[in-house]
Amino acid sequence: MDEKEEMPPKSNNDDEEEEIVEYVEFVYDSEDKEITEEIKRTMTKLIVRGPNVKTIKEGVFKECAKLKEIDFTEATALESIGDEAFSYCSSLLGFKCPSNVKTIGKDAFEECTKLKKVDFTKATALETIEHGAFYNCHSLFAFKCPSNFKTIGDYAFAYCVNLKEIDFTEATALETIREWAFFACHSLLAFNCPSNVKTIEEAAFTGCAELKEIDFTEATALETIGDSAFYKSPSLLAFKCPSNVKTIGRQAFAYCAKLEEIDYTEATALETIGKQAFDYCPSLLAFKCPSNVKTIGRKAFYECENLKEIDFTEATALETIGERAFYECPSLLAFKCPSNVKTIGNCAFYECENLKEIDFTEATALETIGESAFKSCPSLLAFKCPSNVKTIGKMAFEKCAKLKEVDFTKATALETIGKWAFNICPSLLAFKCPSNVKTIGKEAFAYCENLKEIDFTEATALETIVDGAFYECPRLETVYFAPNVTVVPKNILEDCPNLQFLKIPSGNPAIHIRLYTSLNEDKKHLIILSDIVNVYACNPIKNSELLEKLGEEKSILHQVRAMYIGSIVDGTRRLGSTPERNGWLQFLANNMGDGTDDPDMSKLLDYLETVDIKRVRELA
Repeated sequence: MDEKEEMPPKSNNDDEEEEIVEYVEFVYDSEDKEITEEIKRTMTKLIVRGPNVKTIKEGVFKECAKLKEIDFTEATALESIGDEAFSYCSSLLGFKCPSNVKTIGKDAFEECTKLKKVDFTKATALETIEHGAFYNCHSLFAFKCPSNFKTIGDYAFAYCVNLKEIDFTEATALETIREWAFFACHSLLAFNCPSNVKTIEEAAFTGCAELKEIDFTEATALETIGDSAFYKSPSLLAFKCPSNVKTIGRQAFAYCAKLEEIDYTEATALETIGKQAFDYCPSLLAFKCPSNVKTIGRKAFYECENLKEIDFTEATALETIGERAFYECPSLLAFKCPSNVKTIGNCAFYECENLKEIDFTEATALETIGESAFKSCPSLLAFKCPSNVKTIGKMAFEKCAKLKEVDFTKATALETIGKWAFNICPSLLAFKCPSNVKTIGKEAFAYCENLKEIDFTEATALETIVDGAFYECPRLETVYFAPNVTVVPKNILEDCPNLQFLKIPSGNPAIHIRLYTSLNEDKKHLIILSDIVNVYACNPIKNSELLEKLGEEKSILHQVRAMYIGSIVDGTRRLGSTPERNGWLQFLANNMGDGTDDPDMSKLLDYLETVDIKRVRELA
């Protein structure tokens, strides 16, 4: 009698019970064949064969948790693997694609977490791997693209965190790498772009932490590098742009912390460097703009802290430098603006701490210098405004601590100097306003503590100087006033305690000078030279002796009009109808008569002893 086979004791644990189930093969030879839950639960090997199987239907083997192997050796008629066909087959180890398959559907092998190898050696008909086909197959370590492949779908290999190698050497038909295709493939080391790829779409290689090398040597058809294509690839060292690329998208290489070199030598077709394209690439040392680039986008080189050199010598097509394009590039030393640039955007060179030189010699097309364009560039020494600039935006040169010279000699088109444009430029010594300026904004030159001279003599288009335009310029001594401005701004008289001479052009129509009560003890005396002066809160005093003190040459005296702002005295004095507290004023007119009964005349005469008569004659 045969010995009875002793069976193992039955466990009460369902999980343990499943572990002892025998190896189960299942043959799939008809698309209509019933796939029961029991088959899906127990199957460990799948054999696909026969002429009746052209498609593996959507989700048909989804969540076969024990499936380890698929045999397609005899699947000669198979043309497509449907959406989610093998998704969540968490034990599947390999996949060898048969020769006639054209399409692998959406999420076909998604979350096959133990899938180590996919073999496309014989997949000569395969054209498309759809969306998420191998999504989160985090054991997959290599992928070799077949020869007739045209499209790698979006998210096709996303989160394949151990994928080290992708081989496109035979992928001569590949045209498109879709968005997020290799997203977060942390172990990927290199990418060699095949010859016929036209587009690398958005975020295709974002988050590839170990990607060191991208080779576009043979990528002669490539036209577009999409938004965020290589975003946050912190190991990437260099990028050489191929010849036919027209667009580098938004954030294409942003946060590539080790990117040292970008080579545009052959990038003759490149027209656009997108927004934030190289944002925060702290290792980048230099940028040479190619000849056909028209636009450098917003924040294109934002916070590239070691960028020392930008070369625009060949950038003859460049028209726009976008907002914050070189924002906080503290190592940048110089900027030479190319000839066809029309706009320098807001904050374009904001806080470039070591920027010493900006050269606009050839910038004949430049029309706008945007808001805060060169704000907080403390090393900048000089600015020479080009001929066609119409607007200098608000805060354009604010807080440029070493800016000594602003030259508007050729700025014949300039119409607007915006608010705070040169605010807090403590080294600025002089300002000569060009002829067509119509507006000088609020506090445009406020807190320029070493500004000594302002010249408006050629500013024939200027009609208004906003109060506060020259607020707190304590060393301002001389103002050559504008021909057509009829009101002297309050702050020039009130907040510039060292102002000594105010020259009004002879053609100025009845200049109005309003005097204020906040005169302080440090206020120096002021000589105003003008043909016609309407002074508010002041009465004229006549005395021929004063004329003698001012000089003997009648040709000079005929032009001289003087206003005297005296020292502070106690009490309140009424001048005209306006009360003046803690101060007194005297006005000297050319038609002064003999005699005076003013009790303060002795103080006035004492002051005239100190007047620089030579300087008065020069101004007159």
